[in-house]
Amino acid sequence: MSRPVQWLLSVMLPLAMLGSLAAVAQQRVAFDSKALFEKSKAGVVQINLKSFGGKTVGNGSGFLVEGDGLVVTNHHVVDQAQVLEVAFVDGRHTTDVELIGDFPDTDLAVLALRQPVANMMFELADTTALSTADPLAIIGSPMGLGWTLTEGKVAAYRPEGLPESITHGSQDPVEKMPLLQMSVPVAPGNSGGPVLDAEGRVVGVVQSQLGFGTAYSFAVPTAAVRAALLSARTKPMQPKRAAVNNGLNRLWVNLAVSVMVLGAAAWFIFKRR
Repeated sequence: MSRPVQWLLSVMLPLAMLGSLAAVAQQRVAFDSKALFEKSKAGVVQINLKSFGGKTVGNGSGFLVEGDGLVVTNHHVVDQAQVLEVAFVDGRHTTDVELIGDFPDTDLAVLALRQPVANMMFELADTTALSTADPLAIIGSPMGLGWTLTEGKVAAYRPEGLPESITHGSQDPVEKMPLLQMSVPVAPGNSGGPVLDAEGRVVGVVQSQLGFGTAYSFAVPTAAVRAALLSARTKPMQPKRAAVNNGLNRLWVNLAVSVMVLGAAAWFIFKRR
């Protein structure tokens, strides 16, 4: 083999190898939003907030986590809710739900379904492993529009939370914790939904938006999600079942109190006679 040919091969082979490696890397992070949605939608839930009378008064989003099927959502979604209804993409829904973990400081909540489900469950990935401009997808129920897909990118990772120019001195602890900033539009009802990377893993939980209708939003990183899940699994709070029969129980209590009051009044009137 002549020297020029050897020299040419010595140059071309490394370049070919680099090209192959680049192709593999590009294939590994390819973002197929259609496939991602089809694979992931069964693990996303819509959380309907209902009155004791059964009227829907609001909604949020949540997702099932790998291992035991617990549902992760936001604290502000379930806070003060009278009845919680968890709905699935296939049309099933249940009010047989318990709040076993509530974490206002990180705006997270953990729900337990009394009846296990065989739905897809999400793996958590490290939020800090993301880079600016990495693609993201959100599946949730903005304004009650269930299982809506929105896409965008990582805008920034903010380890110290939001700047003073945004918070204006607010004492909300969530604004001071690490947050993932995204160029993904969200709306009320997206809260609590999963933020997914190109592999369909959860890298954050939708928490807020930068002004209504803007293109920037924020998510709680998975480090806080792991801490919330650990606490809920090992030290669950006193279960708070959010079932429709709570309304019936309250009705019977009110009736019983009313009967007691009326009975006491009748006895007092009869005695005076």
